[in-house]
Amino acid sequence: MLLLGMSIFSLGSFLCAIPAWLPRSLEIGELILGRLVQGVGAITATAFATVSDHIPPERRSTAMAVLGIPIGAAFILGVIVGPVIAGRFGTQSLFWLTGALGLATVWLLARHLPEIPSRQTAPAPLREVLRHRSVLALDFGGFLMNTFMTSFWFYFPLIVTGRHGLKMTEYGTILVPMLLVSAVTMFAFSAGADRGWGRTLAAAAFLILLVSALLLFRPATLGLDPKRLSAVLVPGTLFLVGFTGLEPVLP
Repeated sequence: MLLLGMSIFSLGSFLCAIPAWLPRSLEIGELILGRLVQGVGAITATAFATVSDHIPPERRSTAMAVLGIPIGAAFILGVIVGPVIAGRFGTQSLFWLTGALGLATVWLLARHLPEIPSRQTAPAPLREVLRHRSVLALDFGGFLMNTFMTSFWFYFPLIVTGRHGLKMTEYGTILVPMLLVSAVTMFAFSAGADRGWGRTLAAAAFLILLVSALLLFRPATLGLDPKRLSAVLVPGTLFLVGFTGLEPVLP
């Protein structure tokens, strides 16, 4: 599934790079199609599930945190380097690069990822799985976490560039310290989850997310000056602390 997903993702990336060569009337349609194919090939959930298959339960949360570090590092690098590459070689170059990296990942997975022995027992029917309240609670928690994530990454750049006038090339100066703090706290959350504190830490992480949302959209209500960068730096850091804390805690 990982190989198939990354192959589809690479195909979607190449489709996104093609519109620069098409008539203007077809550009947006081809771009939407490419992004759709990229989404079909998304393998984040499969990658985390693969970690669960290879790592013992007592070390699983820490392994999830280790997996999250390169994700965060790639995000930092993309935000800093992406505008430079796009400005010099065009936006389509980002998609060509993404597709090439996807194919490189396919090669690495095929070469180094060990095969998991096939299970002798059939998986439980979906209807039976959905009868477990704990599974439904985890599903709802994952839905809320990703809702927070989507809302944050949609509005945060708009607030930073609109309210505070930062250029996208300066965006990294805000993100880097936020992500460095969250990388440290992620290991604290994962270590606590490995010791059996997962439920308490998950509740604390969701509370941090709620506080970060309130600070981001209503900074004056909690004493932050909306015109200062602290009005985005503080809630942004809290959001990443809460979000990266949930990632290794939720199975």
